Amino acid sequence: MTGFQPGDEVVGMTGMRMGCHAGVCCLNPVGRVLAKPASLSHETAVAALFGGTAAMDFLRRADLRESERILIVGASGAVGSAAVQWASLLGAHVTAVCSGRNAGWVAPLGATRLIDPARHNWPNPEEIFDVVLDATGTLDWARVRPWLPPEGRFLALAGGLQDVLRAPWVAVTSRQRIIAGPARERISDMQLLMQATADGRFTPHIDAVYPLGRIRDAHRHVDSGHKRGSVIVTP
Repeated sequence: MTGFQPGDEVVGMTGMRMGCHAGVCCLNPVGRVLAKPASLSHETAVAALFGGTAAMDFLRRADLRESERILIVGASGAVGSAAVQWASLLGAHVTAVCSGRNAGWVAPLGATRLIDPARHNWPNPEEIFDVVLDATGTLDWARVRPWLPPEGRFLALAGGLQDVLRAPWVAVTSRQRIIAGPARERISDMQLLMQATADGRFTPHIDAVYPLGRIRDAHRHVDSGHKRGSVIVTP
């Protein structure tokens, strides 16, 4: 029994199966599929899940706590803007790195401080953060390590194999941690995201919506490196 009926509006995640560049996608209703809140559009629901699940999983794995200091690089992207909001909801002090043109909408998400890398030497070499979250893949361990205290955590959301392989060595040789690899998609996180979005505690940002026939344009938009939040593709 799934509790779904023909015609129900649902939202879900395909994980590593991907396959959503199609007009129709068949999924097992038992798992990462849930009813879409009636007050949310499909576009808003999808945008919330894509960035939100990754941000929630990495912040959980980092065990981010109230009053800790977190630096979020790529704060205007889908994952970065979600991380700003969830870190703020957890009571952390959020320093968000984004371009000046995005500062106006990133700040209200919960950032206590904004850094424009084009205008500032960020961060101060003597500054310390309990957690550094990189949603862009522009940082490496050598650069991040001096910013972390003895028990600091580096969240390499857009990291590669090098970060995954280095993580065990760092854990053995110090109390610091590298957290990398694919984000886990949990139905409980998806349910919480839908509820938080419906009641206004979480706000996904949609930069553009493209029909499937313009999938090339959608990829060009994302690959430009200048998108704000999510780019959505509709059937």
